[in-house]
Amino acid sequence: MIIESLQFFQIAAERKGIKIELTDSVHQYRIAARPELIKQIFINLFDNWLKYGLPEQTIRVIPKVNKKNELTIDIVGLSIGFSNNDAENIFKMGFRSNEALGKVAQGSGIGLFICKQITEKILDGKIVASHKVKTGESTFRITIPQKKWQL
Repeated sequence: MIIESLQFFQIAAERKGIKIELTDSVHQYRIAARPELIKQIFINLFDNWLKYGLPEQTIRVIPKVNKKNELTIDIVGLSIGFSNNDAENIFKMGFRSNEALGKVAQGSGIGLFICKQITEKILDGKIVASHKVKTGESTFRITIPQKKWQL
């Protein structure tokens, strides 16, 4: 689903000089949920990177298994950012950060809300975001409990 979502945005990303790289394309993690819901999460996240990500960069999608045997998927790249005080709010329906409001890109504030709903209610997982002002790097992390995925 990640690769299909990447391909969906490939042409638009190239226009902006953005590459999206899956760091581990060897392991095929299977998630116990309808594929179109998983795809929706990544489509929303990649769409936001095209709107708010900085041009001429590589966004990394990093899947790995943590010590608790949870599957984590980090999406990391440079963006216009957001206040870490708003990190939880950006997943609320209709919320747009001050940085996003100042951007010409259209957004309804519903995409990240959908990501959170699917992640929490379907996957029993979590989605969080953080931004490092010093480096301009933003990270979105999806955590899926072991009972909802397999290799």
